[in-house]
Amino acid sequence: MHSITEVLKVLAQTVSSEVPEDVLVCASRLERHYLSARYPDTGLAEYNRWDAEEALECLRKVVA
Repeated sequence: MHSITEVLKVLAQTVSSEVPEDVLVCASRLERHYLSARYPDTGLAEYNRWDAEEALECLRKVVA
């Protein structure tokens, strides 16, 4: 399973909890970074500082 969002949903079901919506949104955004790194042909446009900062902020939310 390569979907962070799906992993979080399965984990939430396992512990009978819910994943906050903002965490799911961040997980989805992080998947874009993963896919472009793993599959370069996905066509990610230029990667800038804002993208990196957003990814770090989302990473913090997901692992918190």
